Amino acid sequence: MQYREKPPVFDVISFNDFVQHGRDNGGNIVSGMPWSFTYKGHAVTHENDECYLVMFDSSIHTLRFTPSDVLVTGQRGEAALCKASEFSSLFEPVIGQTPSAQPPVDNAHVAPGCELFSAAVIGRADATVMSGASAPRVTPAQIDALCDSLTFPTHVFPGTTTTVAIAVLPNGFTAGLGMSACVSPANFVTEIGVKYAIDQAKAQARDKLWELEGYALKAQLQNVAHHPA
Repeated sequence: MQYREKPPVFDVISFNDFVQHGRDNGGNIVSGMPWSFTYKGHAVTHENDECYLVMFDSSIHTLRFTPSDVLVTGQRGEAALCKASEFSSLFEPVIGQTPSAQPPVDNAHVAPGCELFSAAVIGRADATVMSGASAPRVTPAQIDALCDSLTFPTHVFPGTTTTVAIAVLPNGFTAGLGMSACVSPANFVTEIGVKYAIDQAKAQARDKLWELEGYALKAQLQNVAHHPA
């Protein structure tokens, strides 16, 4: 007997509905925008009012979600951003299904405006990794280990609510910088300011480490090609 694989089904959410999800699900609100919350079990950090950093452990990069995108998540935890202008050419609604017809990833709450869609192909930066690529590459585990080694010195500028944090590797290299500030001094809580600054510094450092480790591997492979043993 022969079988064919069922077409994949994805949850899709727009930027505005994503922001509303943060407001409705415990996000710390600063100037009307949620600053730190979770979506389907994954940490989300406010970078600015038009960009949220969505951290997926299985993703090659932290996703930078902007108003021009929609966020696509799969039933196995995979995630990708798709340009809203290209969305309709790649996806179509699942006929006869509603957002509640199928359990979302990790049984998390499906945000308002989230619908189920199917697609034969989804453009993803880590597609080759998911398909079992065996050539030399930088791995998520490698980046995770480097991120675990980071330390985060912080500083609050006297007389202000501005808090900065830097992400420092054990060798002293600064891989990321984060900053937070509170509009109303009366609302300022040092611990929260420090947390947001560190979250941003860590997210920036993670992206930078992918760049640096990718460059180092490329240089190593090129050196081997030019100077074979």
